[in-house]
Amino acid sequence: MLIAHLSILNPIDHTRILKITKTQIELGHSVIVVGKLSNEPIFTHEDFQYYSTGKISRNLFARTLTHIKIFFWWLKNVFQTDIFWIHTPELFWLFFLNWLFRKKQVYDVHENYFENTYFAEYYPVLLRKPLAFWARWIEKMIAKISYVVYSEYAYENILNASKYEIIPNAFDKDLITNHEISLPAKPIKFIISGNLSEDWGVMNAINFWEKQNEYYPAYLTIIGYSSLPQFSQKIRQRIQNSPFQNLCKLIGIEQYVCYTDILKAIAESHVVLAPYQLQSKFFYKIPTKFYEAIALKKTLLFSNIPYWNELNEKYHFGFCIQDWSKYWEIKEFSPKNIPEFFYDWKCQKSKIQKILERLS
Repeated sequence: MLIAHLSILNPIDHTRILKITKTQIELGHSVIVVGKLSNEPIFTHEDFQYYSTGKISRNLFARTLTHIKIFFWWLKNVFQTDIFWIHTPELFWLFFLNWLFRKKQVYDVHENYFENTYFAEYYPVLLRKPLAFWARWIEKMIAKISYVVYSEYAYENILNASKYEIIPNAFDKDLITNHEISLPAKPIKFIISGNLSEDWGVMNAINFWEKQNEYYPAYLTIIGYSSLPQFSQKIRQRIQNSPFQNLCKLIGIEQYVCYTDILKAIAESHVVLAPYQLQSKFFYKIPTKFYEAIALKKTLLFSNIPYWNELNEKYHFGFCIQDWSKYWEIKEFSPKNIPEFFYDWKCQKSKIQKILERLS
């Protein structure tokens, strides 16, 4: 069976797409990923192919060109493709074309797009609300003609889908080797990784790291990609103006970073920072870095979000930080005895198999 994964902005080796395609190949299927080419794909296999739609860009011309490329790719490949696994509601027209041609398809919901759009700084204020409601209406239409896969348990009821599965962004230990690295106790190495934006708390992480350095030397690694050039510049300017700039390492920022490089950087750190701003779009989301920190046995410091506090009371994986601008005495800690079903990707394999069996 040939499964095609498609997206507009996601790179071919996007974290979630990589884990799902790898599992589908392990189950005996062939996969093609249609997306942006940021690096050479880190996964190679005789049953894996990719089609690049160009480099990552958010400008309108580049996005329109991507839609055109995907349309012509679809025309060429629609009849030999068994399942279309689509990772963005922006390809709504493709969902309806597949429905007209009676093709089997999956809508993979990565984010709560309603809230992401509602709070998006890059949209004009007057457009945010109508765009958010339009995005949710489109998603509900898509859910009526597709099998839906949610990346968060909290998303279960947002689209009223009749056919759905929940596959969280758990940790795939096969993507990194020798991850239990022995580190000296000091100096402490902090890391913030992944999506770099104001909402995701990059400035909170820098403030926290600087405050720690007033009491003891501490390193900070900022690794990941910022989609907004002005914010990338803000990060670099902030570090340049820091009295501790020689203790900070910036990796990527304007460029997409290979996921295995991010995992390696986390493995070589002591403390994973999750200093998200207190916005409703995060209130019921479990960030991927939570799973990574737990699996790699790292101390996790996270913002004061009630849902995360509830999970921490149950699984004991880290510490809540009330104020990221204040000194916090680092405690020796490593997550222990957390059940694998909470964080391990291998526990998601049966769910993917069940979806494919239902669609075959």
